[in-house]
Amino acid sequence: MSEYKVKVSYDWTERGKWVELPFPEEEFVGRIRRLQQGMEKEHLDAVVVYGGLNDPSNLRYLSNFENWWGENLLVIPYRGEPALCTNSVFHGEPMHSNAQTTFIRDLRPTLHPHSTSKPKNVSQVAAEVLAEQGLTNGRIGIVGDKTIPYSLYQQLFVSLPSAELLPATHLVGSMRRLKTASEIKVLREAGRISDLGMEAAINAVRVGATESEVAAEAYRACVAAGAERMSYGVMAASGPRSSLKNIQPLPKPILEGELVVIDIGLKYGGYTTDISRNVVAGEPTAELRHMLETCLEAEERVIEAIKPGIPIHDLQKLMFGIIQEAGLEEYDYTKVGFAHGYGLDIVEEPYLYWGNTNVLEPGMCFYVEPMIIKHGLGTVCIEDMIVVTENGCEQLSSATKRTW
Repeated sequence: MSEYKVKVSYDWTERGKWVELPFPEEEFVGRIRRLQQGMEKEHLDAVVVYGGLNDPSNLRYLSNFENWWGENLLVIPYRGEPALCTNSVFHGEPMHSNAQTTFIRDLRPTLHPHSTSKPKNVSQVAAEVLAEQGLTNGRIGIVGDKTIPYSLYQQLFVSLPSAELLPATHLVGSMRRLKTASEIKVLREAGRISDLGMEAAINAVRVGATESEVAAEAYRACVAAGAERMSYGVMAASGPRSSLKNIQPLPKPILEGELVVIDIGLKYGGYTTDISRNVVAGEPTAELRHMLETCLEAEERVIEAIKPGIPIHDLQKLMFGIIQEAGLEEYDYTKVGFAHGYGLDIVEEPYLYWGNTNVLEPGMCFYVEPMIIKHGLGTVCIEDMIVVTENGCEQLSSATKRTW
């Protein structure tokens, strides 16, 4: 980093002593090698992987670098080793800026634009890496082609006038679609931590407690159990405002008979969770009990039916049929919110849109999420983490469901 003389060395000899990875390094090296095989099939000389606050996960998947600030480009040649170009540098020190989270030996930091009057665009740094490898005239794939900021893409275009820049996000997306045993191990622990947070939140629900107090108990339990951070946090909403579904807690007291919906999302090893439960402060009305029982039945029967080879739409029809038979079709969201894939992102492949006839495969991870929402009354939603196994599925979250 020529613009500033660092006080703490970030070369691999020093940085390697501090490196922190959620998996053995071989897991990440294997990902890069598989990506290089995909590059060969598409005749790409290199890929440039974008990672920023708006789209951090492909970068994390391939390098484990956790970006808190700034922009990053990971250059991976068809043959050879990758280089990580980053301006995610706090006060000029890469070793104060998560440099210990990546195994990439060739780290190319540059000062963040807010730290210098003469910033160097990370695209220029990436172009320098490609020039060193004789690839400035090559076919260069862009991973994150739909999310990379215009300024970075434009600088790549200007710095590589003879290169052909091509979309390549699909190459990494297809790799992330099926989780490995190492990933599932991390997700299993993430689910366990989420369960602890959910149980703490459930136990905190009582007449007179506030939504904020319920959420705080979940936060405390999750972080104490090892969550690296909360992702979208803890949603805890009560009474009529719970019918707004995705809503942050307020210091609003919970009233007698009110429905409380709790939704927890955290990060562990870079991976994301998203689980939901319902609690009633007191006794539910007959209408509310019917909604709760129907939601629970829909989730349990769909989970029982999950196995490799079953078309996604068969599960959707099963859930929709249960809710329709219960007379709650008017409040059902199966056709737009049946389930969603997860991993490093809260929503990723497999995409489980209505009518999807693709079949389930071992290693697919998704949340099953029946939602019955009556506006002005509340949201009933029970959501769990599922991974498809060779013979069925494993539920990675198991917090108490029947709380009423």
